[in-house]
Amino acid sequence: SVDQKKVVIVGAGTSARQVVKNLRQKESKKDPVHITLIQPNTFAEAPWYSTLVLTGQETFESNITTEAVENVDKIIYGVAIMCAQNVLLVKPLDEKDKITKLVSFDVIVCATGFSYPTLLAKPGQSYESRKEEIATLTKSVLEGTGDIVVGGGGAVGIEIAGDLLEQIKKPRKVIIVSSTDRLVADLPEIYSKRVLKQLISMGAKVIFNTRVESHSETTVSGETPMSLTLRSGKTLKNVSAYVAGFARGPNTGFLKDGVGLEDYDGAAPLPSGILDESGRVMVNSYLQSPAYPALFAMGATSNLDEPTLAPMVQAQAITVAANIVGATATTTHKPGPAKAPMYVLTGHHTYGTWIPESIPPGKFLFGMCGFPCNMLCPCFCLAALCGPMDPFMCGWCCGTPDGPGLPNTLMNVKEKNVFATSMGYTGVGKPPVTPVGKMSDMER
Repeated sequence: SVDQKKVVIVGAGTSARQVVKNLRQKESKKDPVHITLIQPNTFAEAPWYSTLVLTGQETFESNITTEAVENVDKIIYGVAIMCAQNVLLVKPLDEKDKITKLVSFDVIVCATGFSYPTLLAKPGQSYESRKEEIATLTKSVLEGTGDIVVGGGGAVGIEIAGDLLEQIKKPRKVIIVSSTDRLVADLPEIYSKRVLKQLISMGAKVIFNTRVESHSETTVSGETPMSLTLRSGKTLKNVSAYVAGFARGPNTGFLKDGVGLEDYDGAAPLPSGILDESGRVMVNSYLQSPAYPALFAMGATSNLDEPTLAPMVQAQAITVAANIVGATATTTHKPGPAKAPMYVLTGHHTYGTWIPESIPPGKFLFGMCGFPCNMLCPCFCLAALCGPMDPFMCGWCCGTPDGPGLPNTLMNVKEKNVFATSMGYTGVGKPPVTPVGKMSDMER
């Protein structure tokens, strides 16, 4: 019999699920793989709808799945805390299990994503803790009397602000604090202006070129509103909640130092030069670490110059899986279709704008595929009449590709669970399949 290549995947989000899917498609009797998944929580959140949960439009339970990731040989519920060559140290989530686990591997895939406090659960956070965190914030949103401040003028911060504006009523305000001189500063200025105009029309206030200095994490005031101090020296008073709407860097801390693991079966520390200054794994065209070829990285954890979007992650998963199966890495990565965020939302029920420059040949397609011309296409017409597509998904024909049609389409897709399922999140919104928080390692 042929020995199975031992593959350890750290993470259980979109990147990890797509790698599992592609590994199973590419393995053969000649090149079999044994997949162990390190899952840092006993549940997984569908990340595309987290802002709806934070703002009280959806419940926490409606946006999670506790079903085991499909097609893996073993799941270890725990947090990776240290890595050496061919061995990973994992701290179990089960508090009764005091013994850290040593997991050996031939290949390891870093698919841990960004640290996004509030928007997503922290590694190791329990179901009960995450549910309480969400409940505290949504209570402040729905029942508080003060303003809500959103830190961050990027696509995520704007999406949070838009969903908040759909929930709160005047005289309460949503205040966006942006460290740059315009919103979504990584996109062409025309979209910054569109988004700003829309937010102001919804009642938002935007403060540019500063940060919240007094608070680094999402904070809820309780019954008495609080004050926030900005780096500019200005003070924002009568605040019910501060929501940090920006990422804190990749979850790659376990790759920083493997010194000490040599006590376990003589494991050698990882070589230097794996991470760059921002904490991302430096990869070559095979999405493999040149410093340590047994390591692959993708999504937000690699230094690949690509946006972390679903189509891009799918393309990266194909490359990683192809290079793991077989003796050596030979498949060069071919980037997915997007060059930057494909759209920006300001409220899941109000407004969205496509970014045609991100989707070649986007300018031509979006210029011609608005309503009513799109209804001349039989496929689109059928999808609009019987499926999730809103006829105004791309706006008016020969007009700007924005308006309520895009968010309406995305909400229709959410209701049918189409996208989440296609990305590997089966069972989203269903009752827990086992008592949450009491899961042990699972062998198949």
